[in-house]
Amino acid sequence: MAASAGFNLERAWKLGAATLILLAGIPVSLPVPARGDQQQPAFSARVVRSHPSDREKNSQGHMYVGPLGIRTESTVGGEAIHVIFQRQPPKALVLFPSRKEYMEQPGADSTPPPLPDHPDSPCRTHDSYRCLKKGLTTVGGRDTEHWVVTVIPPGEKPRDSQMWIDRRLGIAIREAYPDGSLVELTDIREAPQDRQLFTLPEGYRLVTLPESGAPPAPP
Repeated sequence: MAASAGFNLERAWKLGAATLILLAGIPVSLPVPARGDQQQPAFSARVVRSHPSDREKNSQGHMYVGPLGIRTESTVGGEAIHVIFQRQPPKALVLFPSRKEYMEQPGADSTPPPLPDHPDSPCRTHDSYRCLKKGLTTVGGRDTEHWVVTVIPPGEKPRDSQMWIDRRLGIAIREAYPDGSLVELTDIREAPQDRQLFTLPEGYRLVTLPESGAPPAPP
């Protein structure tokens, strides 16, 4: 688990524990929904996770963001898994394209933990976090704020993670962790997204998670 637990990308899912089992290892960062009159741009991006020495931690996926919701596409254990967060009503659909099956979680919230300078951020509410804005920099041609997030576990040495926040998108487009892992969005393209990306495809069968917590087995 990454040291910056309050800002860990995987924690941003906020699904149930059962669904998190399915999504473990899917690198994805979820943008903050637009508030008030702020209009969040629709966009698509490639999500890349890399590690300098552990190739098993390397992976790639895609993300699509639009007014109807957020969609991520990745591969877990050799199987393609697509996740759709629908905004209204709040719902998560976990799709298994190879099987034409899906799981559903009503009420799933796609809102990530608040950004470092938000009043509800752990940086403002918990003594175990320290967050420092280092300045402005460019990442992949986009303007970002560079933040260092320090976690101070009781009785342990402080551990630093880094975030590069794209305010226009309302999201960290790069995150670096103490173990050397790097998660970043590349090929970001602001453009309207196809509405069908955020709806359940025809011909899919609803399945439920077994009590064992393992993904549904192929028929």
